[in-house]
Amino acid sequence: VPNLPDGLYRMIIEFPGIPMDPNSFVEFELGGAGFVDENSIRLAADITPLGIVLTKVRETGIYRNYFKDLNIFPNPADDYLEITYERLNTDGIMMQVMDLNGAIQIEQEIPKGFDQRVQLEVSNLTPGIYVMTFMDKEKGVRSITSLKFIIER
Repeated sequence: VPNLPDGLYRMIIEFPGIPMDPNSFVEFELGGAGFVDENSIRLAADITPLGIVLTKVRETGIYRNYFKDLNIFPNPADDYLEITYERLNTDGIMMQVMDLNGAIQIEQEIPKGFDQRVQLEVSNLTPGIYVMTFMDKEKGVRSITSLKFIIER
């Protein structure tokens, strides 16, 4: 949407007859401190028994203060999930894994640096859909990006 004022926005998807999951939204910032230039966001909306789950598939642009080339794989996962990124410029970035009920299953800090690979054990998670959210502790509970993954066994 062109000409939106600078600020933090939240994208929510609703569909008639399907309950909206109140924990399923995507946050993004335009302008101001500007974490991404030339915002272009691709979203995925999945219908689950709990409602619609919205996740950010990819956000293009130049990340000034956060990640460059953030990926998680394999997806679906079994026992381990790899988090890789070419660059993270900021300390204090937390990663949370939440189930579709909004319960936090895993929480840990992600190291800053270049060409990082973090192996995350997910063998204790039950099969299903999860959302991995990255937040900046220094700026409060603020979503940088969220990625969806599936546990299958």
